[in-house]
Amino acid sequence: QAYEKALQCCPRYAEAHNNTGVLLKSMNKLPEAIDAYRTCLQVNPNFQLAAQNLSLALSDLGTVVKAQGRLDEAIMYYQQALYYNARSPEAMYNLGVAYVEKGCPEKASICYELTTQLNPRCAEAYNNLGVIYKDVDNLPRALSCYETALKLKPTFPEALNNLGVIFTMMCCPEDALSYFNAALQVQPTYA
Repeated sequence: QAYEKALQCCPRYAEAHNNTGVLLKSMNKLPEAIDAYRTCLQVNPNFQLAAQNLSLALSDLGTVVKAQGRLDEAIMYYQQALYYNARSPEAMYNLGVAYVEKGCPEKASICYELTTQLNPRCAEAYNNLGVIYKDVDNLPRALSCYETALKLKPTFPEALNNLGVIFTMMCCPEDALSYFNAALQVQPTYA
């Protein structure tokens, strides 16, 4: 209510629009939060915090619609998120995931590579990049990606399992079994 009063008094008060967006996002009202951030940026196009907040909200909305199977719409939201914050590893990573689900591994691999540049500690991006390399039989690159993922996150069951798959493909059953067992040790319900 305080933000509403501030906006009634001073509709060009950018910070109140941004704070309204923050509040709405915390209430999981993403479309309304996005509107508030956009209004803030119309009032003050140089308000970097609002641009970052808008990017996060757009990325979150992309994730919501992707879960509903609306991949093209999700991709659009992730691209918009990157427009407002081109250095968002979350939006870049999520765009890569959406491209994989859409059957565009080349675009996804670019997104994952960029994610690792934006956030070199993103084990998930290395793991997903490894899957793409494995799928095109570039086993050395896949192996390197999975090993990097495990250096960053030693108990990452997907990367452990994927190393088991790579060693199976390389006809190294003892190594493969070791990684499969490690994945199950970390997560006994891993399927």
